[in-house]
Amino acid sequence: MYVNILLYKHSVSISLDLTSTTANHMTIIEDGGIPAFLALCNSPDLMSQYYVGCALANLSCSLSNHPIIVEAGGLQAIIAIAHSQDPDVHQQAAAALRGLSVTFSNKMKIVQEGALAPLAHLLASDDVEILREVVACLSNLAVSDENKYEIVKAGTVAALISLSQSSDMIVSSQSCATLANLAELKSNQDAIANEGAIRPTIAVMRSKYIEVQREAGRLLANLCASESEFTNIIVEAGGHNLLISYLLSNDTASQRVGSMGICNLCTQMR
Repeated sequence: MYVNILLYKHSVSISLDLTSTTANHMTIIEDGGIPAFLALCNSPDLMSQYYVGCALANLSCSLSNHPIIVEAGGLQAIIAIAHSQDPDVHQQAAAALRGLSVTFSNKMKIVQEGALAPLAHLLASDDVEILREVVACLSNLAVSDENKYEIVKAGTVAALISLSQSSDMIVSSQSCATLANLAELKSNQDAIANEGAIRPTIAVMRSKYIEVQREAGRLLANLCASESEFTNIIVEAGGHNLLISYLLSNDTASQRVGSMGICNLCTQMR
């Protein structure tokens, strides 16, 4: 029996190598590769969990594979291994969720199946590769209006504000993007501001990375639409000056963000 298990794991590892090439995906799927991977998802063996996560992360790179993975129960398997104790497994599980979260029909399913709990937990990781996958996944999920409240409710905001100040461009920009998406919902604006987002966001708007500048500016512009007293803090901290400076940028996206923020501030009666 032990030998059979080793042989099974070995055959799965070979299939895993094949998933790294997109051209092999359909052949693997048609030959029953996904059920073979999913059979290992409940294994206590960390290497087996890694195989599952890595294979599904590779397969999720192709949008055409998404409905097949979800219908086969792959989403539940990924969420299960996201609770693993191993950082390498965490990275692969988060990468698979991030890949699947690109498809609009998956955004609500991922949240409904319980992915927010492990994703929120992984925001505390000190592994930049894990953080890149997690914040990118949350940014994708936060595009859906149905998910915006749930993501805030999951307790992600404070961690995202902290990560928005990361020295890593991807972690910083994707954290800002997630918060900006969440702040499109009016009921979230005060919740984000209450966590102390305004001053750190204004600081991050001065980032050397244009990608970070855009997303931090978009976050502040959305917070400018709040009808609470928080907009006073934006002005007191000089946020309006930075938004005006965006209007003079050579970057079209920054110009758009600056004009949106100033426009939102101008609707305030105070």
